[in-house]
Amino acid sequence: MRFVRWGIVLGFLCALFACAPSIAPTRWEALPEGQRAVMFGTITADISAGAINRYMLRYRNFDTGETAALNVEPLDDSGDDDLRERGRVVGRFFEVTLPPGRYEFYDVSFLAMGLFGASREWSARTPFSLPFTIQAGRTHYLGDVRAYPARAGGYFTFTDREARARELLAKRRAAAKAPPPPADIVNIVPDPDKAGTPFLRRGG
Repeated sequence: MRFVRWGIVLGFLCALFACAPSIAPTRWEALPEGQRAVMFGTITADISAGAINRYMLRYRNFDTGETAALNVEPLDDSGDDDLRERGRVVGRFFEVTLPPGRYEFYDVSFLAMGLFGASREWSARTPFSLPFTIQAGRTHYLGDVRAYPARAGGYFTFTDREARARELLAKRRAAAKAPPPPADIVNIVPDPDKAGTPFLRRGG
């Protein structure tokens, strides 16, 4: 694999202050009814063979050019109790409000922190695209996105665990006294093989 190596202030700050599992434009939260949709799933990290500080999977809206990301920090965040497997997996559930349209996963970022605040960050040198579509007014299940460490950085897998994710969505909404999830959830778990990159792979 070939990587671009970075040491940037943004990555340093994100490692110091735990980032949310989903990072998106603030305007998405204020979208009016009829111009919004929901995407949910889990972002987890395998820690059985070690881990780095942050794994980030970036996506963007083809039509507006807006960018967002899914993020997991296994060394700085113990994650959700419902997703933790002691010594094996940590991660968080996410629910994102976003505008309908055509999207693509297009880049990855892996951050490793060293001694005395030094950092190294890798991203993909070769462009890739894994498209997906969001429909207005619908709720979409993206999958369990799991990060794994590699010799220099890492990679992500996509696995369909919709039944478990539906239960988590219902539980989170009940705790927030929000409306329950709809019955007609749209499954948009992508086939990572279509991206043609070693950074995105099928899960087991």
